[in-house]
Amino acid sequence: MSTTGIYGAYHLTIRRWKVVEVQLKSGEVTRHLCGHEVSQDVGRASSPIKSFDRESMVLTTQSGSRYRLHGLPGTSNAADKAWHNWCKSNKVISERDVTHEYLDVSQVSTVGFEKLIRNSTKKTGEQNT
Repeated sequence: MSTTGIYGAYHLTIRRWKVVEVQLKSGEVTRHLCGHEVSQDVGRASSPIKSFDRESMVLTTQSGSRYRLHGLPGTSNAADKAWHNWCKSNKVISERDVTHEYLDVSQVSTVGFEKLIRNSTKKTGEQNT
């Protein structure tokens, strides 16, 4: 379930996520989260990313929305559809997957990965109470 976060924005849990850098028709280059939002069971594409806290796996967007990244990066049909619609609506002319800059699975030790998952699961459970 979502909770109210800073600026009254929702704090959502996203799984099967990725981060994509896009260039818009206007020439602007921005990065966005795309993934499967757990509580509503829908795909979601975010506004431009403002900040990312790797320790808590929380990403904040320019609109003030906060997303907790749960588990490993990945894809889902719902997320892919949301991303496609977002790109079409925002006149994206190019895109590049930059997920590895946020979580490079090959650079995380087994112990480090287990800690990320444990923290993500623990905090997601706290959020839902």
